[in-house]
Order: sequence, then C-alpha cells, then structure tokens
Amino acid sequence: MSHNLFQFIGNLTRDTDVRHSENSARAVFDLAVNRV
Repeated sequence: MSHNLFQFIGNLTRDTDVRHSENSARAVFDLAVNRV
C-alpha cells in the first residue's frame, strides 16, 4: 500500500511537472491521502 501511494505521488508530480517543491509536494501528498 505504501509503495503504491509513493508511486501515485511520483506519477502526479511528474505529470504536473511542478517547480515549487514545498507547495506542490504538500498539495500532491494531501491529494493522495484524500484519495486513499
């Protein structure tokens, strides 16, 4: 489950190609948690 979550986050960040690490990582992480 953890591996899938990290992979999901990795795919999201790669697709969005975000520049701001802190804000984007936080948003993506929150989104991933909400999806679970």
